[in-house]
Amino acid sequence: MRIFRYFEIAAVLLCLAACTRTIRHAAYPTLRDGKYDTEFPYRNASGELGEITRSVVRILSMTRYDDYLFTKADALPPGQIDPESLKKAYKIRFSQTTVGGTATILAYTERKVLLLSCAHIFRKPDTTQTYFRDEKTGLPFYIQCVSVKRGQDISSTDLKEHGPTRLLVRDDEADVALIVKTFDRPPSVPVPVIGYPIGRAADLEWGSFVYLAGYPKGRQVITKGLVSGPSPRGDQPFLVDALFNRGFSGGLILAIRDGVPNFEIVGMATSSYSDNENILVPETDIGYDAQTPYEGPVYVRYRENINYGLSIAVPAESIVGVLRKHKTLLEREGFDVDRLTGNR
Repeated sequence: MRIFRYFEIAAVLLCLAACTRTIRHAAYPTLRDGKYDTEFPYRNASGELGEITRSVVRILSMTRYDDYLFTKADALPPGQIDPESLKKAYKIRFSQTTVGGTATILAYTERKVLLLSCAHIFRKPDTTQTYFRDEKTGLPFYIQCVSVKRGQDISSTDLKEHGPTRLLVRDDEADVALIVKTFDRPPSVPVPVIGYPIGRAADLEWGSFVYLAGYPKGRQVITKGLVSGPSPRGDQPFLVDALFNRGFSGGLILAIRDGVPNFEIVGMATSSYSDNENILVPETDIGYDAQTPYEGPVYVRYRENINYGLSIAVPAESIVGVLRKHKTLLEREGFDVDRLTGNR
């Protein structure tokens, strides 16, 4: 009886071992196909992701304006305004707008750091105008305020060393920006340059698995998603089903080629889809009362609804194109473009 029980236990163990081998073989097929992976990484990648996040920093763009305020009695019509008209302002005030985004440390040399981010973070108009509006038609008829740009400052709270930060390249068409920070003295700790190569968005397929790293709403986050709408030539933006919030612009997108730790930079998060609509609003903000219909004047207000579940990505080929286009300028700053782009 005891011998029979030993055989029974042995049979069960053999069965479990066989089942385990079958499940493992089905769940973890070979990854050596030369393509970007579509499956969730089967190996722990926390160490590599921690290294990547140290190379991704928060970037801030602060634009300063002089605001010239006018009254209706000044009767300044919409359109161009000259310096003489600005002298009629009854008050001048100072204002600033700050936009937060994400940047990646691409290179470091001779106390200079090269950062990659999105161009639209730093794109601010030189002059803006607001108007008094006709109470009946809602159309603008006199200038209320003229804001004139006086300067723009760029900074990163993650790069604590003192020194100026300047916008070196802003390519609005590609939505790629290159920023240089110069340290006043050599840093006390090594600069965490991204240690992974720039890949090819053209090699992405439907369902390619990617990681995204950035600063949505000012908080450091790493998330994941799948690629949709890949571009066969890598010359068009692609989609990732990852959450996008303000501050994620410039966030790094990495794919994995043949398993961890083979990360490659395949793009940069730039924006999310949005729906635009015009809505009717009352003359002033009033409390809502369903029992009392509103009978006052109404106005049309423009509203943008952001769809946070999708991220639009700048392909790696666009990043490489901007780097190579400005090769002479970058080499003058001391950066090796061929090394950054893999000499392609």
